[in-house]
Amino acid sequence: MSDSPLLTRPGDTVVLPSLYLAPPAYYAAALRFGNVLIDTAMRYDKRRKAVHRCTIVDTRGPLSLTVPVSVPHGTGGPLLWDRVGVSSHGRWWHLHRTALESAYGRTPFFEFIIDRFDGVYSDPTGCDLSVTALNMAAHRAIMDVLEVWNGPKPACSADGQTVDLRRCNFDYADIPPYRQIRADRLGFHPASMFDLICNLGPDSLNYLAGLQLPDHVE
Repeated sequence: MSDSPLLTRPGDTVVLPSLYLAPPAYYAAALRFGNVLIDTAMRYDKRRKAVHRCTIVDTRGPLSLTVPVSVPHGTGGPLLWDRVGVSSHGRWWHLHRTALESAYGRTPFFEFIIDRFDGVYSDPTGCDLSVTALNMAAHRAIMDVLEVWNGPKPACSADGQTVDLRRCNFDYADIPPYRQIRADRLGFHPASMFDLICNLGPDSLNYLAGLQLPDHVE
């Protein structure tokens, strides 16, 4: 893999939240930094649905996919997301993969991408799998598809600046439209990074390069 072609701040670090199949804006920010830290030990907040929920566009429009979680009790202190487990309830991994195949099976790049996610959509029964570990597996699969890798890893430069985006809203509703397979019938709908890479493939990086980010990220 190569370094990010979007890199504009090679000596700086960005701190990102752990999200499930994050939106494109998340990757547009991450790929501009030389050092990427994903905070897997954020304090648990059930209102932060993006940690275990994403949006795809299926045959009828936007669809939310939610990973069921198992919240431990009696941890003796603040509960962190890396202690929240992935539940096997409802065979969600099978449902999610089926939903992705239904939504994107006819996109130009789905067949070249989906095998990269085998480790994400496998039966977690009997495994001590946290939701943040699942998110990291999905993140690595996306970075593998993009053929770039600049994180997550420890900061390499003590002299660089750190930008904390853990509270940033990456689900921008006003991102520029890109080519979606059913846009002629459904219109354009912002969705997860999975949607982008299925529809644009190698052109995904060009799209990310054109996204407008918060002022302090540029």
